Amino acid sequence: MKNNLYREQKNFHFSILLFICCYLSVFLGFYFNEDSSGSGGFIADFNNTWGYVLALQEKIFVLPSKWVLHTPLHFLIISKFNFFFRKQIIIKNFLLLIVLLNTINFL
Repeated sequence: MKNNLYREQKNFHFSILLFICCYLSVFLGFYFNEDSSGSGGFIADFNNTWGYVLALQEKIFVLPSKWVLHTPLHFLIISKFNFFFRKQIIIKNFLLLIVLLNTINFL
């Protein structure tokens, strides 16, 4: 019984350490504008839709056809965060933090 408890604690600590390492790896990748998916991946997607986020900050009813084919809610949310933070890198890392910390709900 005591041995099982020790093994579970050891596995839990290893899982937390692995999560922190993966989180730091992704955070550093965002900081250095790393694009792990190859050309045309996330960086291009984020930069191409950034104009739509800025347009949403000015007016809430903007046709997205110039930037994207759909109007997801996250563009509206990002535009509201941009009102407070004013820098793309801060917004990208803040959203990354929210998404990665949300995974804790499923542990």
